[in-house]
Amino acid sequence: MKLASLGDMRRKLVFANPNEGATHALCTSDGRELKFHLINAFCGLNGSGKTRLLKSIETTESISTLDGFEIHKLDPKSIYISPAELVSQSIRKTIQLKSQGSFDDLIQAFEPFEFTQGLIDSVNYIIHSNFKKISILTLENTEGQHANEEATFQYILAEKNDGTWDTLNLSHGEIYAILIVWIMATAEDLNVFLIDEPETFLSPLAQTRLSHVFIEFSASSKKNNIQVITATHSPYILDAIGYDHSFTVSKGGGKLSIERANKSILNNIGITHEQKKILLVEDAKAKFVLESILDNFLPAWKHDTIVFSCKNGESDLSEIYSRIIDKGDSKIFLIYDADITEKGITFNADEKKYSLVLPGKKAPEEDLIEAVSSSLAEFLEAFPERLRRKVQDNLESVNGTNHHDYFVELSKRSGVHEFLILQCAFQVWLNKHSEACASLIEKIQY
Repeated sequence: MKLASLGDMRRKLVFANPNEGATHALCTSDGRELKFHLINAFCGLNGSGKTRLLKSIETTESISTLDGFEIHKLDPKSIYISPAELVSQSIRKTIQLKSQGSFDDLIQAFEPFEFTQGLIDSVNYIIHSNFKKISILTLENTEGQHANEEATFQYILAEKNDGTWDTLNLSHGEIYAILIVWIMATAEDLNVFLIDEPETFLSPLAQTRLSHVFIEFSASSKKNNIQVITATHSPYILDAIGYDHSFTVSKGGGKLSIERANKSILNNIGITHEQKKILLVEDAKAKFVLESILDNFLPAWKHDTIVFSCKNGESDLSEIYSRIIDKGDSKIFLIYDADITEKGITFNADEKKYSLVLPGKKAPEEDLIEAVSSSLAEFLEAFPERLRRKVQDNLESVNGTNHHDYFVELSKRSGVHEFLILQCAFQVWLNKHSEACASLIEKIQY
């Protein structure tokens, strides 16, 4: 999955609201309302009530209650998944059915579900594998059936470069990745997808990538407005989903508490992030552009990254870097403006390890102004209707203004806040530089 397309999907989810499913929780004691997003994560200590919260959302009632909370759902069509139960049931029932004999003859009577190349790509993306073909057969086995357990289960056949594998010789992580992609591909009339501890069996990178697949699943036009709600202890999943879309669940005095996630609460439950990345940019406008790029591609970047701007532009960057004594504790990057190419400045082999360049061709504010000029209709459309005319009426009057003053003057004359004008200009600019921004993020991240 390309980070550029992932950024587009994230932006879509930020401005979308779920039309169906679990839309909000109402705290009956104080009337406080918690609005859920299309992608959500609940985190908290073991026993805090996360699983009970998911199962309360899973119920078929339009309104369910849980320890002083009302969970309101417009259309309660949901699926609850526990990866540990899903994988263990598939393995156990396969062993039982194979022990009865004639297993190979039995499966010949069933029509397999064949994964499309797109679904195979999703599985391979999550667990960094090389599957060539994946088939799933839904079989029935009632022997040793547990209470409230379905008799049917999924048997997997998969081909990789090194041969053909089935449920009994695939890893737990492979089985889980295959089954969860299958569920998302085949679930019909689904409004809420609930996953309890989605990090189960997965490496940190696979946890991040599974979250990317959740975002794609919710944002795709075919399955638009499906909510994905997870209960997790994983900082990697919280990072990928974004802390703005996360909630902490806790229990005190026998009462359930649900709050917006913040760093101090996460620290209390053991999810901590040391500051590991320092990004130095030339000036305040470069800082705005870089932070806006990070917001679009890495919504939780503030938990492990700091962006500093210099006073004297590019000349400060290398000077500051040379004065940092212990560079080992942090990953430090110098982020130069795009006009460095025009100035003929190059990096030696060592400097290339920590020197990056913002996308574009000129200084950030010049690139933003050019984006506004070349896509004026798109720029104006980004404003709320009540402010659009104010900006439009004053655009001509700032033409020719020095690029350092352009947005300040436009703000003064239109009465629209400079930050909003910059945001709208950035979105137009981003549409032209999405791939380059994704490339920059990859270099910072990996």
